[in-house]
Amino acid sequence: MRRNKTPSIHDYIEMRMEDLKEEAAKCHDQYDRLWYNKMIAELYWVDMQIRGRNEEDSNCPLPKNELH
Repeated sequence: MRRNKTPSIHDYIEMRMEDLKEEAAKCHDQYDRLWYNKMIAELYWVDMQIRGRNEEDSNCPLPKNELH
């Protein structure tokens, strides 16, 4: 990201979700991993609401194999 350029809300949420996915992958504790996955899902939901998506598109952003 360039200096002095404010990211859009969507870009910021996407960046945070990627950061959280990386942190979740580093966790040794199952409960910490679950907490990170919950935060990712919440951010995805917030992004959906901001973008105005309908309920049919409200699937969880994490593949089933990443949910621990």
